[in-house]
Amino acid sequence: MTSRAEFLIAAEGVLRKAGRPMHYTAITRAAIKLELLQTESVNAEITMSSTLSADISVNPSTKFQRERAGVYSLRARSGDILSSDFLDTDAAQALEDLRKAFPTNTDAAIIRRATYFYGRLFELSRKGETTCLEGGRGKLEIDPRDCDKIRSLAQAHHGVLPASCSTSMSAPFLGNDQVVLKIKQELSHLDWKEIVSLALILLNYASAICASQGRVRIAGSRGATTILVMSEMSA
Repeated sequence: MTSRAEFLIAAEGVLRKAGRPMHYTAITRAAIKLELLQTESVNAEITMSSTLSADISVNPSTKFQRERAGVYSLRARSGDILSSDFLDTDAAQALEDLRKAFPTNTDAAIIRRATYFYGRLFELSRKGETTCLEGGRGKLEIDPRDCDKIRSLAQAHHGVLPASCSTSMSAPFLGNDQVVLKIKQELSHLDWKEIVSLALILLNYASAICASQGRVRIAGSRGATTILVMSEMSA
């Protein structure tokens, strides 16, 4: 018989590999597929659910947290957390808005998507030129290299950051490193934290103007594309 400790070890392995919240049924199936869990029980999914729920309830050092009914994720480890001044007020508010818009996505997924999106704006325009963002609810011409203009999007769109907004991040998931490096080649005066902050503000603006299908069109002198702002459970 498979012990509950084995279920916990398997769940941790699956969630760490996925990097996002998962339903206990998906955790169980992935654990068996990856051979992290050896069981022939027809009740394996129920056992996984009860084991995770019990561990969260009675274990002060649990590695898991419940996102919502049936959906679990890993708690951030203390060694992975940056200080709360990682993001400035504008970017922290953008992140909070994106959390609400895409509640099944982790902060890691949101930041990776934001840096990818920002990188696409750079790819489609030349230095000194604007890129057009167009969604079902709005349109914007912006130079992705104009940091002050990007900041103004946040300042015009939001008020004061709520005191409850957490701005801590998991250090290994601060964005797509290769994209950030490419952006930094043109914006060498910015550090990676500032680039991530600008990326979050832009993605949040795109989310606000996108159509109900969640897509925006990006057009510049180097080409055009239609992009999904963010899919549910994006990794």
